[in-house]
Amino acid sequence: MRLLITGASGFIGRNLLLKIPKKWNVVATYNKSKTFTQFITEKALHNVQAVKVNLNNLSDTRKKLRNDFDCMIHLAANTDLTLCTENPQKDLQLNVMTLLNTIKATRTKELLFMSSGAVYEDHKGAVSPNFSVSPSLPYAVSKLACENYVSFFKKKGSITNYVILRFFGAYGPNELPRKIFTRLVKTFHFRNSQEFVLAGDGNNFIDAMYVEDAVEGILSVVKSNVRNVTVDFSSRNPLTIEELVRKVAKIFGQENAKLIYRGWPIEYDTFYSNDERMETLYGFSPSTTLEVGIWKLAKWLEKKSA
Repeated sequence: MRLLITGASGFIGRNLLLKIPKKWNVVATYNKSKTFTQFITEKALHNVQAVKVNLNNLSDTRKKLRNDFDCMIHLAANTDLTLCTENPQKDLQLNVMTLLNTIKATRTKELLFMSSGAVYEDHKGAVSPNFSVSPSLPYAVSKLACENYVSFFKKKGSITNYVILRFFGAYGPNELPRKIFTRLVKTFHFRNSQEFVLAGDGNNFIDAMYVEDAVEGILSVVKSNVRNVTVDFSSRNPLTIEELVRKVAKIFGQENAKLIYRGWPIEYDTFYSNDERMETLYGFSPSTTLEVGIWKLAKWLEKKSA
């Protein structure tokens, strides 16, 4: 298989590259990362070709990505919710234009597009792709726009088939330091603190799986022949933020942790997915418990800081 992974230098991309079958020929794009080529070398990923390209620039994308691909996994996106509210134009560029330019510049048979559960904004309780969505958060708006463009390119014939995964999130090695799981580990394990500051009232939902499970799920989709569907990609084990914090605190022996509520989150999720089709269509179900996953992250952070 000749596989294109856009945004491969990010959290999901790096973990995905570690599990890609060695017989696959992979082109992995990056833009601003100063450590990505070193990562490829250190991990001895000989089947991976790292390509520095600005996917917001159609000319550069055409110049760097002229080959045909059997499949594209589109990970390139904005992951900073603060940016999406302060600079919606930039969010649009990072989410939408990267997709449009890549499809226009390449010939790709299969497209796996990583959308987001954020498109369910304002829904409450259990949701699924059968629900009507009309988000207002710029990040969610741009992700939904991408989903519609994917359908357009399928009808136009620019891609043969697609799968849209509405991703609810993951945690683990290589995640950004600002992410809540890393902050929880550093607070309760490294600093041995009993206080944790969180935005909001703690009643909003989070549904993140360990990244090794997320990678397994992505690969199960790529290897399958089930196409032209939109599927929720979640652990189906949601917790409120407060429940998550208290569970992680207990894992690290901080049963009496004090939660300090300050400010309000940009994204306040009142919904969770009950879509079972990752299991019924692709045979995937996450297996890593929170306790196992959080200790794996802690050990990785310890090794990184040593």
